[in-house]
Amino acid sequence: MFGVYALGNFSMTGDERIVADVVQQSFISFAKTGIPTNNYSTWDEAGDNLRYLSISPYPQMKSAFDQGAANLWHSLRSSGFDLIQMLPTQIENRSTTSGSGISPLSFLAFIMVCILPLLL
Repeated sequence: MFGVYALGNFSMTGDERIVADVVQQSFISFAKTGIPTNNYSTWDEAGDNLRYLSISPYPQMKSAFDQGAANLWHSLRSSGFDLIQMLPTQIENRSTTSGSGISPLSFLAFIMVCILPLLL
């Protein structure tokens, strides 16, 4: 990026140059104005349907960025735990098999975030 290469000089193909230009122009524009723009495509707001700019030699806006991951986070929240804020959610009449008041999915989320990093 910016003509500086960590692993030495190399020549880019036309497609690689377009991708580099899109990233460079968008980064500079965002730093200056807070709005990422480039000469190859329009970068719209993400909105509710998680639109994103697919950066390639033919950049274009696409929808539902990693919808599977978004669904996972929403399902964790509905099970009684907000993994992003690390807070339990207020869910009335929640039933659990253990009787402890903690849903199995909330416990799994706690293990993934708090315990697993200590083991790695």
